[in-house]
Amino acid sequence: MPEDMQVQTASTAAGTQSLFRADVDQSGHWYVWRRLGANGWATFRHCETRERALELAKHLNTHPINVM
Repeated sequence: MPEDMQVQTASTAAGTQSLFRADVDQSGHWYVWRRLGANGWATFRHCETRERALELAKHLNTHPINVM
C-alpha cells in the first residue's frame, strides 16, 4: 500500500500507534485494516464508503476488542 494513500484516523494523526486504520486497496475499495506487526497490515473488514471505513476504524481504536 503506498504511504500517500493511507487515511489517518484521529489516533494516528496524534502520533500513537493504532491497531486499525481506514485505507483503500489497489482497486479503490475501502477497508478497515488491522495491524499485524511493525510493518504488516491485513484487511479486516470491507466498507462501502470512505466515511464508514473512517468511522469504523476510529470506533475500533477507541473501543478495543479481542480480534485474532
